[in-house]
Amino acid sequence: MYFRIRDFQIPHEHDSLFISEQNAFNTRHMGNVITIMILMVGVLLIQNQIARNPQIEEYDHFYTIIYSLILTTGVLYLLLSRILKVSLSDRIRKSFFILFLYILTLLFMGLTYFDLHFGNELSGYLIILMFLSTMVWLKTKEFAFISTFVFFLLMLSYLIIHEFMNIGLHQIVQGTIYYCLAWVLHLSTSSVRIENFLNRITMEQQYEMLENESATDPLTGLYNRRSLKGEVQKELSRSERSGTFFCILILDIDHFKKVNDSYGHSTGDDVLKELSTILRNSVRLSDMVFRYGGEEFIILLPETLIDDAASLGERIREKVENYSFSGVRRTVTVSGGISQSMPDSSMDLLIQKADRRLYQAKKSGRNKIISSGSSEN
Repeated sequence: MYFRIRDFQIPHEHDSLFISEQNAFNTRHMGNVITIMILMVGVLLIQNQIARNPQIEEYDHFYTIIYSLILTTGVLYLLLSRILKVSLSDRIRKSFFILFLYILTLLFMGLTYFDLHFGNELSGYLIILMFLSTMVWLKTKEFAFISTFVFFLLMLSYLIIHEFMNIGLHQIVQGTIYYCLAWVLHLSTSSVRIENFLNRITMEQQYEMLENESATDPLTGLYNRRSLKGEVQKELSRSERSGTFFCILILDIDHFKKVNDSYGHSTGDDVLKELSTILRNSVRLSDMVFRYGGEEFIILLPETLIDDAASLGERIREKVENYSFSGVRRTVTVSGGISQSMPDSSMDLLIQKADRRLYQAKKSGRNKIISSGSSEN
């Protein structure tokens, strides 16, 4: 068995999201920790006032001052953090957060100095190191500065106290070991959070990929028939709310079976893919192109009247007729039918109406777009 801290890197495109989540975590974490610290220090302050130690009675007021300052600092942080949370940017709130950590460090190291003076204890030093090591808001560089500052204050306390009492090598080693353990805790905690973040991002990307695969046609990359129903329902709801109209254009490749029979299914697939590109490049960003099945396509045209849809259908028909499809030594054409939404429209009714007009275009010679808006709408 062995222990190793893995080095995870946050992709640049997710950096802002990771920082935002760190900020939110530390805001909650700090609030909980400071509340516990206030309760703990409050108990110590009361205990110091009630049960006085005769050996250090003349220094009791120093403990009272330090406990009171820690208590006051914690209460001020809780109050100010609520104000800063809604009024200032993340950068300023983080600066306030780090300033608070430095102030807290000085207070706890002051407590450590008196504990060392009377009992060779490192409780304050340990508390502040453990407190800092769980702050994942701190980058490694920031943690290095503040944790080293804590270690420096401990060594300074050893140096001052050594003038009137002996500080053994084992005490220096003990302080150093605690400092190193704080680094291990900080790095391992940070790496776990980063790994969890990256795993979640990967899972979200996989879910998004699966969702896209279930909504798109694998051959053409267009939306598939499965996703058509939801999009049409959205347009029906929007049309009902706003009083606007939308259109459905159905297109079908003329004599597509002859293309497959003459040039092979591979060439037929190429024709479908190239036609899909033509359709995508012919519509607006708000329009949606679906492969409805086989060689049949549907274009959903939001906020469009039937005359405008007919003009679009005619432009597409001309593009297809004049386009040289790969591997096909004949002209490929399309026929189409258009329907426009009405107050009592449904998806089935719209598709049936457009399909009837498509059939009419086929029956009347193909390579036509029929809307028949005046007679049916």
